[in-house]
Amino acid sequence: MLYLSRDDVRSVITYEDCVEACEEGLIAKGRGDAEDPVRIRLNANGAGVWFMPAMVKSRNLVGTRLQTFAQGTNRMCYMLWDGTTGEPLVMMDALWIRDYRTGAVGAVGAKYMARPESRTVGVIGSSRQARSGLGAHAAVFNLAHCKVFSPTKENREAYAREMGEELSLDIDAVESAEEACRDVDIVITGTGGTLPEDRIFFGKWYQFGMHVSSIGARSELDDESITAADIVIIDTKSQFPHECVDVTDQVNRGLLTWDDIGEIHEIIDGTRPGRNTPNDVTLLKTVGTAVQDLLPAAVVYQRAVEKGMGKDLGDLFPTTASPRSAPRPANRG
Repeated sequence: MLYLSRDDVRSVITYEDCVEACEEGLIAKGRGDAEDPVRIRLNANGAGVWFMPAMVKSRNLVGTRLQTFAQGTNRMCYMLWDGTTGEPLVMMDALWIRDYRTGAVGAVGAKYMARPESRTVGVIGSSRQARSGLGAHAAVFNLAHCKVFSPTKENREAYAREMGEELSLDIDAVESAEEACRDVDIVITGTGGTLPEDRIFFGKWYQFGMHVSSIGARSELDDESITAADIVIIDTKSQFPHECVDVTDQVNRGLLTWDDIGEIHEIIDGTRPGRNTPNDVTLLKTVGTAVQDLLPAAVVYQRAVEKGMGKDLGDLFPTTASPRSAPRPANRG
């Protein structure tokens, strides 16, 4: 069994790999080749624990992300098993997996929903998901210019400087969220709000042909941004209502129905359009599902093995005999 540290993962993970892996996972989920139940949440003595298991049958892979929250800390690891033999393959720090796949799923949706010639992007937020969102979209589109807004001036200026250098992209730090959304092809929202009052994108800012990738908090969008969009797409209807305020709240209040909303795999396989005309306004809202972690983690494992990276922990979990084949205790009579 291999162990990969946070630095190991960071050194091999790429936006391009994650976009490709996430698209494959979403397709697998759509055709019934993948399973990823709603994340399991436990709370005990002040600590919160999340389990996010998933499997892709045709790839013979099983994995889970384990994440803990306690006293202001947030730790996460990912484990990957061989789905045929049950052999544990790797245990790795999952921070970069979580970040990159969040941006990658948004970019996969934008690939099928935004106008192919999109060159300009506005970003609301400056933390990890806002950064991965831009990085992943830059892996799909030939971006020429970006505007970013974050409430703290120092944060948005650092984002513009650092992400501009990382992506070789011209980025301006602007003074309002509305300005970040003005005259751009794509808007990426990657913030941390979870309450209705935390909403940071408004439907009155829509422009013809705009696409919005909302990949951050559970509550980023106002009613009009959801009801005024020509096409609304989410991760998966089986899990989304348990995870997200946006869209779910509007459906619960009768502003639209689940039939009005598509899933990402449907726009990939062509059963639903990503857009009908160049002027359509399109909206993607994601909250993340376990299968979105699995194949990016598998790619990281593959790259690490190819490079001879990580620490070999040996047969850390040796097999045990099944109850039916276990030796019987000696007859002491």
